[in-house]
Amino acid sequence: MSNLRRKASPRKNDNQTELMMDAPLAWVVYVLCDPRVEDPIQRIRYVGITRVGVESRLVGHISEAKRGIETHRCRWVRVLLSAGLLPIIEEIDPGIADRPRNESEIAWIKHFRGIGCPLTNSTDGGDGVVSPSPEVRFKQSQSQRARWSRPEEREKMMIAFANPEVRSKHSAHAKEAWADEDAKTARIASIKIAQRTPETRAKRSESMKMSWADPETRARHIVATTNSETQAKRTASMKATAQHPETQARYSAASKRSWADPNVRERRRIAADERRANAAKVVKEKSKSARRIAWESLSEEERERFGTFMGYAQHLAWSDPETKEHRRAASMITRARHKKERLE
Repeated sequence: MSNLRRKASPRKNDNQTELMMDAPLAWVVYVLCDPRVEDPIQRIRYVGITRVGVESRLVGHISEAKRGIETHRCRWVRVLLSAGLLPIIEEIDPGIADRPRNESEIAWIKHFRGIGCPLTNSTDGGDGVVSPSPEVRFKQSQSQRARWSRPEEREKMMIAFANPEVRSKHSAHAKEAWADEDAKTARIASIKIAQRTPETRAKRSESMKMSWADPETRARHIVATTNSETQAKRTASMKATAQHPETQARYSAASKRSWADPNVRERRRIAADERRANAAKVVKEKSKSARRIAWESLSEEERERFGTFMGYAQHLAWSDPETKEHRRAASMITRARHKKERLE
């Protein structure tokens, strides 16, 4: 461990602890080592990052292990505690305020894994948001489902989520995680892959069906989606996204690729013809219905003057200047065609 700069353990005196706690560091990357192992590589079992000082963080790790938290790290710490030992914490990278802390933790975890250290880290670092293994994801999911299924736990979680301070902390944490471009790219790729699998689609569909089957949940959804403030925010967000140059360029490129496909062009032409035909049919039906209503409102004398409903419909059609002009033009075209056919 030639690159280790400072060590700390819970057995240090108060002066050393005070100096360490008062050090003007933005954050510290540290490792937990196994006191039973002398090999400089095999002894390193965990890489972490802290802002409260390594002494306090070690106390936190021991406390988590004693509380029975089920993680690889906590189980390893409990094995040491059962043997009357404590993990050794060693500082390896004093933080610099203007350097992203997530990048440092990720880099150190990658380094130690690369040289063969048997780390107990469940993820690749970055506050536990980057590339957790499928086993870790499954365990986290099962744990959250179990907590949510207990009414008392659910009530606590809902109260906590409604707290403005908690929401603010979650928001700040999410913004910090998304500010890391590498982590952002990895997360987006992972989300896209997960969303496209048939299993994920089936689960989401089933979840939404179960959610809407609950009257209370349905009522909350309706209230939330019909709220004028929510609709205004959503509209503003969609407009801002649509007006962004990058979004417009992406839509334009996708549209050009789509129209370059002859099959797509043919399908869209057929669909457009069908829409126009349906629209004309609707207009015709509405016009006929309006004429029928008008016919039924006529007196007996007026009906006798027009003779039949068709006569009245023709009268209305010829009374419209645009219709009259259109019919005259069509008649002239038809007569010209017939005259040309006779001459030929």
